[in-house]
Amino acid sequence: KNALQLLWHPNVSSLLLLKLLNGVSSSAFNTILPLLFANRLHLSPSYVGYLMSASSLSVAVFAGVGITPAMKYFGRNDARRLAVVGIAMRVFSMLIFAIMISAFISNGMNVHIEQNSTTSAPIPILSNNGFLSITAAAVLISLSSHMHATSCTTLTTGAVSSDERGALLGLEHGLFAMARIVGPVE
Repeated sequence: KNALQLLWHPNVSSLLLLKLLNGVSSSAFNTILPLLFANRLHLSPSYVGYLMSASSLSVAVFAGVGITPAMKYFGRNDARRLAVVGIAMRVFSMLIFAIMISAFISNGMNVHIEQNSTTSAPIPILSNNGFLSITAAAVLISLSSHMHATSCTTLTTGAVSSDERGALLGLEHGLFAMARIVGPVE
């Protein structure tokens, strides 16, 4: 089968739609996040880069050493549970993140830059350890999105024959690329 035929495969189409929606929302979030940090919390570009790197690094580490234990914990033959946990974690962490950001903005809590006496480097500090909380929530959003996407890939590739997997993976990557284009446009 070619990729377009796989798009309508009964065991794959709903999973691909979920993965596409997850990709669009991830892309929109990752586009808006640095603007939010810079424009509303007044973080410097270098510190925004630090935050974005923390999210990306956490996903890379989780992909390298965390996904296998997670699959074992939830059952290797039941990636559906891990996908559900991933999407539930994403919704929960997005709600927590939105509540925290709203509270910081409405209370006028901004990041204050102080000079480090030993290195003369600027150190952003958000009152009440809010900065660390926001960073942790952003990392959790990224991790849960990765967990959901990886689980969906496991489910879709398991639903087709071995000779269809290459076309399916190509289709998934194409859909995810489209999501990265459409996400920021929302």
